[in-house]
Amino acid sequence: MHSGGRAAAVVNTNFTIAKDAASEVRLQQRRNSVSNGGYHYYQRGHRPSDDSELPHLEPLNGVLEGAALELTLGSMPSMREHVKNGIVDKLCEEWQPRFLVLTSHDLAMSLTNSPIVSDRIPLHEITHVTRVQSHRDDVLASDEFEDRAFNVHTAANGYNCGRDYCFRVQTQEELTSWIEALSRTIKAAKKKAASKNLIIAYKARALTLTSSMAWQRLCGLLVAANVVVNVIQSQELPDAGTTGMAIFDVLDISFTVIFAVELTLNMFAQWFWCFFSDGWNLFDFIVVFVSIFTLIFRNLPGVSFLRLMRTFRILRLFRQLQSLRTLINALASSFIPVINAFIIVILVLVVYAILGVQLFQNRDKKHFGSFARSYYSMFQISTFDSWVDLASTISNSDQTIDPVVVLFMTTFIVIVVWVLLPVVVAVLLENFTRAVHLEKSKILVEQEQSQMKAMGVSRADLINNPLDPLLNTLSRFRSEDDLMRRIRLLFKVLDSDTSGTVDFQELHEGLRKMVHLEPQIHLSNDDYTRLTRDGTLCNMGGMAIDAFDFVLRTEVENYVTNRVATAYDQAARVDADSDVSALLAGMKLLLLRTGLPTPPPSLQP
Repeated sequence: MHSGGRAAAVVNTNFTIAKDAASEVRLQQRRNSVSNGGYHYYQRGHRPSDDSELPHLEPLNGVLEGAALELTLGSMPSMREHVKNGIVDKLCEEWQPRFLVLTSHDLAMSLTNSPIVSDRIPLHEITHVTRVQSHRDDVLASDEFEDRAFNVHTAANGYNCGRDYCFRVQTQEELTSWIEALSRTIKAAKKKAASKNLIIAYKARALTLTSSMAWQRLCGLLVAANVVVNVIQSQELPDAGTTGMAIFDVLDISFTVIFAVELTLNMFAQWFWCFFSDGWNLFDFIVVFVSIFTLIFRNLPGVSFLRLMRTFRILRLFRQLQSLRTLINALASSFIPVINAFIIVILVLVVYAILGVQLFQNRDKKHFGSFARSYYSMFQISTFDSWVDLASTISNSDQTIDPVVVLFMTTFIVIVVWVLLPVVVAVLLENFTRAVHLEKSKILVEQEQSQMKAMGVSRADLINNPLDPLLNTLSRFRSEDDLMRRIRLLFKVLDSDTSGTVDFQELHEGLRKMVHLEPQIHLSNDDYTRLTRDGTLCNMGGMAIDAFDFVLRTEVENYVTNRVATAYDQAARVDADSDVSALLAGMKLLLLRTGLPTPPPSLQP
């Protein structure tokens, strides 16, 4: 070892911590640059009581709004989530200050002046925490370099890919405090994760069971059997206390228990929002709940009325038959536009009902003596039910033509029966046809996904470019400045060691940790070589910001071009002469003429 050098031998790790005077000077400069004395909290051992005492955790001020949030690992935990926090030194190529926060589920870190998480370690994936043992190599070593660092080791197949982290604190007391807090919190997190993983495993099994074709057919047969039993009971009408009624009661209890078990499995597999956001699930829940309630509380007032709800179990057959389910879903989707048309009809009926009361209440109190009677009479006329007899009761007693009656009846029939009601039907047909097409498209997508699952093909296997999930987020930029801001934000997140470059390891691990991108990104060495043009865009082992910006702009351009081409092909297959097809074709031409981004001067040969 060189004279005058200082080294620390790390126990249970394969790296050596090099320390020299220049790195210590740079580290001290970084500490002094922390705004508003952020490092002062750490030196004095002060623990902030709330977020307002953490000046380095500045408000996001809209920086991470919308899709830009997907380009980071998230924001630092709020103060109420902190189990322990402090500014420590993290070993990158040299010691660098980091704000470290221990919560009940992970260990998050950020730059001391940033609210954005630079890296995080799930606690249940930490295999062990060890102290770093150091020794003095020369007489220049002082108490400043005593043992005060610890290593955090992670699982090889976990979120951090088996990476080891080394942190250094100021005193032995803080070192002991961090290790004890980590050990205690890790133990609780692993216990919670084990329980959660067990629940997830059982939920996956329940979802596989309830989604299988055999289960769907069995449920369909049971619903059909329930329909048959209800039909026979309504036909035979057995008297209370007879053997026949007892048999039907047993069958009713049996079906209720079976449907309750089926509903419980379905709720467990899809809990929570996935279950209650589905209309069919809500319908099943209400019907089964009412059935159980009426069985338990048979003697409560009004239960006989609630028992009528059990009849609606017949409608569950619609869910089991795909063709019927498609029609019902299409009708439900058409409901709102049809309601708007119905409102117009109702308003016209209200107007004519009021006119009827004012004009004919003295002639026919039975039909026009009040608003309710008049409104019902107008509805009867709209159905052509005995409207001639009704018109004769309000006509002149001498059978002469009354212009008021003629004008009243003819205008109502023309406006409501001949115009508005056909409009309602037309709106229903238009929206129903569109909804049927959408439902069929959904069914085709589900069938394709089922076939892919049966063949063992995942969604990620169909993606040609592993960066597509990231490019999908970047492509939602609003302007040139917005795209540049997103790319620079992403670069800052990926540059975990703040070296000014992003190498393969940083890019691979950083993108893999963005778990909100679906499917998860797995970047290979060959992909990195392609992105960096066989390494020609790399500088000092990684991409600088100019090269990173050029690479991502090029990838976004290719991604958008492919998306437009795919959309054009789909639109052309549906209707080649449509305006959408023409618009997408024009966009393809514009993209071809625009070409790919030009490399910045610093990257040109």
